[in-house]
Amino acid sequence: FGNSYWGALAGYASENVRISDITVTDSTLTGYSKLPQVNSNTLAIGGIIGHGCADISNCTVSDTVSLTGYASKFSTYIHLGGIAGQTDSFTDNTFSGETDIAVTNCVFSGTITASDSDGYPALVRSGGITGYANIPISNCINSGTINIDTCDSGTVVGGIVGYGDS
Repeated sequence: FGNSYWGALAGYASENVRISDITVTDSTLTGYSKLPQVNSNTLAIGGIIGHGCADISNCTVSDTVSLTGYASKFSTYIHLGGIAGQTDSFTDNTFSGETDIAVTNCVFSGTITASDSDGYPALVRSGGITGYANIPISNCINSGTINIDTCDSGTVVGGIVGYGDS
């Protein structure tokens, strides 16, 4: 409860989903979280998916793509990524013969912006490929721009991954 997920293909992609060979161009995704905070409130925005446990490969988000997350007094986390806002692992992977999921061979060349429009800074995790990653990222390229107009003491920004967790 309290989470908002935004993506050009899907807001949320559940376990055992494989996403490949998707291209997103000339689009705008803007998320504004106004849900009341329970334990935490995450706004996750990505050029392909907002949040998920999916295997993502050979995807491109380019040209005039803009991803924007606005913090409100109810936002705790904003995860912004050119491909995925937040990626998580899971323990029961049933892909035939595969044991791991990852983000591989993906490219981002748009613009990512985080803003505290209500004057309430959130903890921002932003990266050119994924904002928050709990899965491997490999052979990915970011040539996009990341703008952070809000800053909490724990805000992290990276060219590929904003915040990596094991």
